[in-house]
Amino acid sequence: KMVFRRCTVSGIEYSHDANAQRLARYQEADSEEEEAVPRGGSLPQRGSIGSHQSVRVMHRSQSTKSHRRTGSRAEAKRASMLSKHTAFSSPMEKDITPDPKLFEKVSECDRCLAITRHQEHPLAHLSPELSDVFDFFIALTICNTVVVTSPDQPRQKVRVRFEVKSPVKTIEDFLRRFSPSRLTSGCSSIGSLATSKAAHKSGSNFLSTLPNDSTLFKLEERLDQPAAAIASNGYSSGAASWAPEHTAQEQKLELEQEQERELRYEAESPDEAALVYAARAYNCALVDRLHDQVSVELPHLGRLTFELLHTLGFDSIRKRMSVVIRHPLTDEINVYTKGADSVVMDLLLPCSSDDARGRHQKKIRSKTQNYLNLYAVEGLRTLCIAKRVLSEEEYACWLQSHLEAESSLDNREELLFQSAIRLETNLHLLGATGIEDRLQDGVPETIAKLRQAGLQIWVLTGDKQETAINIAYACKLLDHDEEVITLNAESQEACAALLDQCLHYVQSRIPCSTPEKTAGNVSVGFSPVCPPSTSTTSGPSLSLVIDGRSLAYALEKNLEDKFLFLAKQCRSVLCCRSTPLQKSMVVKLVRSKLKAMTLAIGLSPVGTP
Repeated sequence: KMVFRRCTVSGIEYSHDANAQRLARYQEADSEEEEAVPRGGSLPQRGSIGSHQSVRVMHRSQSTKSHRRTGSRAEAKRASMLSKHTAFSSPMEKDITPDPKLFEKVSECDRCLAITRHQEHPLAHLSPELSDVFDFFIALTICNTVVVTSPDQPRQKVRVRFEVKSPVKTIEDFLRRFSPSRLTSGCSSIGSLATSKAAHKSGSNFLSTLPNDSTLFKLEERLDQPAAAIASNGYSSGAASWAPEHTAQEQKLELEQEQERELRYEAESPDEAALVYAARAYNCALVDRLHDQVSVELPHLGRLTFELLHTLGFDSIRKRMSVVIRHPLTDEINVYTKGADSVVMDLLLPCSSDDARGRHQKKIRSKTQNYLNLYAVEGLRTLCIAKRVLSEEEYACWLQSHLEAESSLDNREELLFQSAIRLETNLHLLGATGIEDRLQDGVPETIAKLRQAGLQIWVLTGDKQETAINIAYACKLLDHDEEVITLNAESQEACAALLDQCLHYVQSRIPCSTPEKTAGNVSVGFSPVCPPSTSTTSGPSLSLVIDGRSLAYALEKNLEDKFLFLAKQCRSVLCCRSTPLQKSMVVKLVRSKLKAMTLAIGLSPVGTP
């Protein structure tokens, strides 16, 4: 589950302490239910183990931080149980507790813009900080592919009941069977039950083709009406206010009905849903999305409908996504971009140190980067949010080349990639987010059982190194009593030198090593693959952590044997910032060189080797 934890806007960090306490209660409820140690807390910072200049191996004996748990345990436990049966919509993910200071700033933006919206430049009346706050939450709300379902009515629960009838012999019989008294108003067609997610207006009827076996299908639609509005015969009495006062049961039903009317979001990924729910907690709610427009609701401004001009989807090369919209308040063309900090920070508009504004922007970027590093150390997944305003001439020029790329028959993907690169440049940094990727139930236990069965586990992830290491300790892929070798190389030559140093160290730990081949000045031997055991080595077990750039060097033909031999001696291997192509190359390398049976599991199209 992806859960919003904290954020930074315009260089100011909002820790969301109350939200952290809320999540701690969920974690405590899970721990009490499973009688296990909490897994979701922050882990202490771990220093670098290796660099491109030298390799250092460090013994780990640190413990995780403990957190004070406060609040209603019973409520958290009930919601925790509910969260295990829902996707992207559990109370843990939806019910974000906003930061009071940030909430007040968002409300101030809303009130100010509601007054100045009909003036020529309404956003100009906001301070630079408040302008960034407003754009930050607009970007969280619309820079995604999240779809809104049933925003104006309760979710309709459609049930199918089978009734056996005699054959239809006359037209009167046919009309009698399909009269309004026999059909429930508001039903959808049978085909829509299986294939369509679109909402149908209530009052539409359907006519079903009669089957050969004379079995008719009758659809009943239940709208979860309060009990006071339902007569004893099961039909609405039309008088829901006859009772002198609401009973506790009626109030409970009304509350459940109100909850049913809440917006529901369908997201392609849980992190998109987490950000949309976070924006909604600040009263910036996504209420509608069509192919050419997206609508946002704010308390004082009301509904803002943005013309959606283009959506540049996320890919593993760009590591970001963007939307191009026409702003309803300014009529300007804006580009909102969100993506990995490692790429977005390099796409920002260069700042000049000659003026106060440039120096201020540099200060904001430096603070934001520091907070991003803090988020990563805490094991949070980080995203940067940025913006660009296009003039009509800039947009027309880009649009012409983009349309040519879309219609090209040759090298179309590369042309579209270059088109996105031209658009996603000279960005203005708005802020950053930290999302907690909470472990699923039983992950540490599953990893332990796989190891007991003799399987060696490698994790190939696109997460930045600090985040990946933190999560690896949380799920027990890495243990505190083992030695971790970290490879971070700035060049192929540095990577080769690091591998040589690591191999010398590893071979010094093996009492009897029989090399089968030599690569350079380091002996490399491949034997039948088996998990490394501490019984055949001196000292604690080893684990290997390598970043994406170093992995690219290590997978070169002249270094792959050294890398594979080193990885084979390690109990666990963690490849960070790896691309889908690198994941595939690692799997193929292990399978071809070690002649081993491999099982590669990915959670998404970009995560599957």
